Amino acid sequence: MVNKNVIQSYLLTVARYDANIYAKRILLHIVKANQDYLQGEKLSGVINIDEDLFKDREYSFDIKSILGDDEDNNYDRIIKAFHSLQDRFIQFGDGEGGSVRLSFIERVYAKKRSGIVKFRMSELMYKAFADYSQGFRKYEFGLTMSFDSVYSIRFYELMSGQKKPLTYTIDDLKKMFSLGDKYKRPSDFVKRVIEPAQAELNEKSPYTFSFKLNKKGRSFHSITFTPIFQPQYASEEAEKHELAKKVGSSAYLSRTERTYLNEHFQMSPKQIKNNHDTFFDAKKKHGDFLLNFFDKVRINAHRNNATNKIGYLISALKKDLENDLD
Repeated sequence: MVNKNVIQSYLLTVARYDANIYAKRILLHIVKANQDYLQGEKLSGVINIDEDLFKDREYSFDIKSILGDDEDNNYDRIIKAFHSLQDRFIQFGDGEGGSVRLSFIERVYAKKRSGIVKFRMSELMYKAFADYSQGFRKYEFGLTMSFDSVYSIRFYELMSGQKKPLTYTIDDLKKMFSLGDKYKRPSDFVKRVIEPAQAELNEKSPYTFSFKLNKKGRSFHSITFTPIFQPQYASEEAEKHELAKKVGSSAYLSRTERTYLNEHFQMSPKQIKNNHDTFFDAKKKHGDFLLNFFDKVRINAHRNNATNKIGYLISALKKDLENDLD
């Protein structure tokens, strides 16, 4: 299987949903198919995508592509996985204190003898799959499809390209993985979910992690995951800048940030693209506080009577990034 890089919305990476390994493979194929469709590339695994007048999409799937390297040809379990996704929902915040809850797929039609499953996805849903405004994760499609555990896949998505430690409460992780009341003791959660995922990532992934349980009072409350990069498993195709360039600056700069650059520094989309690496790394460093940095630079540029505002901004960004290397 070609180990092509795929870009996944961070919303989907951290969304709350429950899925077994086959259902998760279906989701991976959908993300990859959407990317191929937008880029005008030949679809792999997905036979066809049709878009109607209401922008809803109908997908035709080859069941064999979901089985992967499995020796059996038990199509029933794949069809059940499609049905399970029809009953599963993705939930994420709308940025205004509310939340949105959507069914992953709709109108599943399975014809086992043909080896094809068809389903529909609403415009709002596939846009959520491609919403890069809150960040994105890249992963290698072939590698991800080879994982045996759905938790390995989800931790791989979380760790892929990550450099700084991530801390989640145990309750938030259980909600993210839709575990409900399972593993009430933190030790059971670690033994059944985290350690098996860590072991599989250690064995085959360029991105794995170490972890530390944190106490609040006398009880374990959260877990800090420290990303570990294993270059021996890295693909030569895994270039972050090439991936981000494919989806443009919207992959890492929010609409508000792009508008700010245009209004206060008169930067066109082309000029932003020409400084892709600088903005990409700056966003990675400052995250949601990048707009504050832009505002400080704007004020300093005005105080210093800078005539070349774009040059002043890029210089300030590069100097800020270089300080991290000292």
